[in-house]
Amino acid sequence: MIQKLDKLIISLFLITTTLSAQNINIQDDNIVAKIGDKIITKREFTERFDLNPQFQKHSLRLLESNKLEFLFTLIGEKLLALEAEKNGLDTTLGVSSAIESIEKVYARDALFQNEIRSKIILTEEEIFFGKVKNANVLSVKYAFSESSEIIDNVYKSLQKGISFDSLDQVMTSNLELNINPIEVRFGDLLESIEDSVYKLEINEYTKPLFAPDGWYIFYLLNKKEQQFETVEDIENADKTVRKILEGRKGETIQSVFYKEFFKDKKVDVDPVLYKYLLDKLIKIFKSKEEAGYVSQDRLWHLDAFDVSNIEFEADSEKLNQNFILFENSPTTFHNFLREFLLQGFSLTSISKENISENLSTQIRIIIERELLAREAIKRGLQNTEDVVHYKNIWKDHYLSQSTIDTFSKDVSISDSLMKDFYNKSFKKEIYPQQINLSELLVDSLETLNNFLQEINGDKVAFKEKVKTFSKSKMMNENGESGYIPIIKLKEYEEIISKINIGEISQPLKVNEGYSSILLIDKKEAIVKEKSKSFEEAKNEIRRQLTNEEIFHDLVEKTVQLAENTEITINTEVLKDVEISTINSFAVRVMGFGGKITAVPISKPFADWARIWLNNKQLIP
Repeated sequence: MIQKLDKLIISLFLITTTLSAQNINIQDDNIVAKIGDKIITKREFTERFDLNPQFQKHSLRLLESNKLEFLFTLIGEKLLALEAEKNGLDTTLGVSSAIESIEKVYARDALFQNEIRSKIILTEEEIFFGKVKNANVLSVKYAFSESSEIIDNVYKSLQKGISFDSLDQVMTSNLELNINPIEVRFGDLLESIEDSVYKLEINEYTKPLFAPDGWYIFYLLNKKEQQFETVEDIENADKTVRKILEGRKGETIQSVFYKEFFKDKKVDVDPVLYKYLLDKLIKIFKSKEEAGYVSQDRLWHLDAFDVSNIEFEADSEKLNQNFILFENSPTTFHNFLREFLLQGFSLTSISKENISENLSTQIRIIIERELLAREAIKRGLQNTEDVVHYKNIWKDHYLSQSTIDTFSKDVSISDSLMKDFYNKSFKKEIYPQQINLSELLVDSLETLNNFLQEINGDKVAFKEKVKTFSKSKMMNENGESGYIPIIKLKEYEEIISKINIGEISQPLKVNEGYSSILLIDKKEAIVKEKSKSFEEAKNEIRRQLTNEEIFHDLVEKTVQLAENTEITINTEVLKDVEISTINSFAVRVMGFGGKITAVPISKPFADWARIWLNNKQLIP
């Protein structure tokens, strides 16, 4: 491993030296590299380096080589993107719709910035009272009911002097009484409820308080002041308060914006297609249930394979029908399914009613987000610096992937090749005999014989002598070796073969002195057959060999593209780029809902660059 790293460092040093002469072609200090008509800016490089997990990213010794390695991964991506554009892949439905979708996501986020985020302004008074609340942790009990009548009766009982803990003795059903104290911190409750709870003195209770799920009465048992002892504690507490207050104010501003924006908007869906989709979903989840489907989070998920099946079973006429009936540019059933997959669809229950309810909700969300995106584009927000920046990053990523996809279509793996791989990789597993022993190892034969006479075959006494006097490095604190493969005990192999479990051996001359062995236990050798038959492993092998073949072809193609494309690298700018050495992965929460990985995740792909640079050095 160390040798491979050293070779990598040397290789990357040569690359740096070779490319330094090309720096004169780039004058812009914000550009790290130029590949044809595409560029890699400092901003793109920094964001993608920081948010792409990498091997040994933490190593300061490898910092500059890691930066170069990642730069060549990005250059490879740009080369493949250029090839996709040359072959017209940017106009295919899959790629063009993905690019359009990502542009809408970021344009919608820009609209959120203008209409919501930029209008969140906190007053000093709000911050002060937020800090006051955040300084205290409350210990509370509560009573809950969906019925206002029941909760009113609870309140009357408390006013008559009945203790909170005794309410269950005077109240009937439909009351949830939690007498086990729970901790409440600033931000845990709805703001309207929180204000009432934080005004309580110890042993006081609130009036009935309304929440979306029903009615509550809270009882304050105790109040504990938080201690912020360090500057960091105080700064973190301040950030917490501001984050909670900004979130609440943002929700209020967004609620007002939604009421105004959507008040005169009505969009229908095609009822026949809706019924068709609902029936398909019911059938899919029924099949999952019958197959014993269980997800880690205990939810029922619709996956890409399911959506592909819906597309496959629908004829082209159905797929091209308008499903969401916008007045202008309706959304076809095909485009809706792609957006439906991107948004994700998960259920807690697969009853027909629940599937229908969640499908309607998801369609409503997709319609709302599409209307917001259209408003953003109407305002020209797709042309703002941030939107253009991220659209171009994702566009090149999608284009490079479309080029890679073309390679997989041309790969064919023969059965003989898979069989050969199977015979080399899937072998019998042989586990040698393992021995657990206790060794009494001393310097002289006389000392050993004296100890053995004192022990007189007593196993417990033997191990006590081992703990006290043995100089064997194999022994643990219990006077045992633990299980060791017999092949590692060659000096002892013959004598071990002559004794049974529980027996003590005769003295044995070894390199370190004189030894006697107590055989505590042994595990016989095990031979396991191949873990999988060829038929069971066939698909796995085909995938692995296909990926290897694609990677090989991809490297060759990228080298060819590099040799026919003008590539310039500003190594001085690259050297000055400040990056993080902490492996990070981030998901960005987008304005008006939705999540996306902060940047595309790129697998390391610098192998082509070593070949390319080597070829350049060989050219006279």
